[in-house]
Amino acid sequence: MTRQLGLRVCDRCGDTITNYCPTVETFSAIGALHEPDEQALFGEIVRREGIDPAIVREYFQHRMIPLCKQKVAHCPFCGGQLRTWKARQCMHCFKDWH
Repeated sequence: MTRQLGLRVCDRCGDTITNYCPTVETFSAIGALHEPDEQALFGEIVRREGIDPAIVREYFQHRMIPLCKQKVAHCPFCGGQLRTWKARQCMHCFKDWH
């Protein structure tokens, strides 16, 4: 049986990425590892989940330890930087454009 992973949009960079997330059991198991080395965590997730390493690497780069470049958006009213690229309210001028 293969898992249907689906796609989602990365909250930081806006790229389309896989919707994969390790199970709670895997998180519990890797939390008990004595060596919190990134490669050890990566290998343990691949081993426990049986998922393609490329998918786990994408998960690491966008969600677990985000290395993707953060997309920046600015307020259309005052030009201040918004908290996220999807934000619809400015924390500088408090304008709202929902």
